[in-house]
Amino acid sequence: MIKKMKKTRRVLIGAKKNKKMKNAKKEGSSRGFIPVSGSSFPFGMMMRTKHHLALAVRDDYGDIDVVTSGVKRGLRQNKFLAYPFIRGIVYLTEELSLRIFAFSCKKKLAKKYWRSKPLWRRAERKLKNLGLYLMYAIIFFGVVNHAMIRFYSDASASADLFAYNFLFTIIYFIVFVVLFALVSIVDRDELEFLNYHGAEHEVVDAYENARKINVASIRHASLLHPRCGIVVASWSVILFSLSLVFFHVQEAGFLLALLVVLGMFLISFALAYELVWASFRSRFGLANIFITPLLLVESLFVRKPRNENIEVGLVALREVLRLERNS
Repeated sequence: MIKKMKKTRRVLIGAKKNKKMKNAKKEGSSRGFIPVSGSSFPFGMMMRTKHHLALAVRDDYGDIDVVTSGVKRGLRQNKFLAYPFIRGIVYLTEELSLRIFAFSCKKKLAKKYWRSKPLWRRAERKLKNLGLYLMYAIIFFGVVNHAMIRFYSDASASADLFAYNFLFTIIYFIVFVVLFALVSIVDRDELEFLNYHGAEHEVVDAYENARKINVASIRHASLLHPRCGIVVASWSVILFSLSLVFFHVQEAGFLLALLVVLGMFLISFALAYELVWASFRSRFGLANIFITPLLLVESLFVRKPRNENIEVGLVALREVLRLERNS
């Protein structure tokens, strides 16, 4: 889905660059408005258009590195992949591949910096990363264990069982937040994801509503966005938990059970994607029912960005718009 990486370009953010940002003109052109979507990470932000992506990373020296690449969208290559329910799984696959791409780029960019550090600093960093991997593994295996237990349980659908599963869904949200806090204690840089997540929403919201990118418009933009992946993820967790109410197998091998649980999760995610997609485009106020309440969950994973977070988002947006207009 990702074409070969182009060269990395280092962008220095200084007084002159900030002045240009404040005096930026509208980001319209003869080609008209260009749809943009974004993704945030603990180390920076990615902006994507139909054909290009730009990953802006604040490196360990304080500079902003930009990695650009062409994007081959699965939905544009095959009409079958754009069908309802199929497109949700395609979206999930593309998001995972782009995140792997982003983290691999960050690792390559950080190599030069860490080679100059003493051995004990490098060892400390590896221990922190090991702690992060351990926390993420606990979250993953905890969810899988819960799903497998529910899958093998002998229970009939009832009001009590529905209440039980909803209660477990809420508990898993709480557990995830607690583990996320523990991850942040292990490495405070992980908390930077909240700032970049907020900056991503504000930059995209300012661009979509004002069609210009400057500090003033971004400061008045919304910190929450109805198209955030957190909304889809929240609905997929709820639907996945409910699906375990109806599907139980007493005798099944572990591998078969694991494949069925994985299939149930993919179906739940596809349903969640269609629910959010239809609600966002509905003229009957479905967004107020299915999206707005989950903005409360989204608010747990965003934080008001600082100027340096916004600068990274502006660089990524400007670069991807430049590439799209020149293609």
